[in-house]
Amino acid sequence: MAPIAYVFLPYTLGAWHFVLVGVFQHAGLAQDVLDHRLNTRTCLINPISAFIYWNMHYHVEHHIFPLVPYYNLPELHEILKPQLPKPYGSMWEVYREMIPALIKQCSNPDYYIKRECPSKIDSPESQALSCAPDKHQGWVVACQADEVPHGDMIRFDVGPQTFVLYHAEDDGKFYATSGSCTHGAALLADGLITGNLVECPKHNGCFDFKTGLPKRLPVRKAL
Repeated sequence: MAPIAYVFLPYTLGAWHFVLVGVFQHAGLAQDVLDHRLNTRTCLINPISAFIYWNMHYHVEHHIFPLVPYYNLPELHEILKPQLPKPYGSMWEVYREMIPALIKQCSNPDYYIKRECPSKIDSPESQALSCAPDKHQGWVVACQADEVPHGDMIRFDVGPQTFVLYHAEDDGKFYATSGSCTHGAALLADGLITGNLVECPKHNGCFDFKTGLPKRLPVRKAL
């Protein structure tokens, strides 16, 4: 009896709730856009549902910073609140907007709900080395060799283009790639290095920085 309860009881008690809170996170919103504020919802729900759903109702925040653990999402919500659309106050508010939108999409697939985002907040530019190519040889001096420890990376810009220089831990050689992820255009220098892989900070896709090849979805295009 215990194995049966272990397998079927959680599904019976939790599956309907997962559908209830999960289906409205993206339904009816814009598609194929990089700004998660336009294609994702944050909805304030009761504490019991929030516990069962592991705070995933802070869904915009989760998509923007997927590495933040679920128990820190409420705090992240407070930090990002000035830059996010107004959160929905209840599930009823979401469904009242979502269901008519889905009905409209049956006859007009191009229709979607437009979310209003706050005005852009001025923020300092991320720090990067600015380099100018040699007029005669075309080479760029990015940094001194001792400025990048083994297993680390540094961003450098050449005009409007951004690049990343890596110092491999296994062979001690230096490698360089484009500085922007080919999937979501995030800056790779803000990500993490694990072995010969650089992980994008936006969607956690990985590239081999020695070859530029994609190694983990959602990235598919090489650097």
